[in-house]
Amino acid sequence: MRSFFFLVGFLAAEGLRDDTIVIFMTDNGGTAGVKTHNAGLRLGKTTYYEGGHRVPFIARWPGVTPAGSKCGELVGHLDFYA
Repeated sequence: MRSFFFLVGFLAAEGLRDDTIVIFMTDNGGTAGVKTHNAGLRLGKTTYYEGGHRVPFIARWPGVTPAGSKCGELVGHLDFYA
């Protein structure tokens, strides 16, 4: 998260913050066959269980995404290519 806020601060200092979409997300869970810790979530990558898709996703889109808003829908990075 520190890098996310550093990036937003940099964009502000350069006068680019209000013209830039910033997206933060992580990888989707641990790999099958490798000992990983998914914080108690069931299974991992390539599964429909929580350990395969329940990861942080933060978007800052000035003028579109209201500050502090939340979305309860399942979202993936491929949704941005549509």
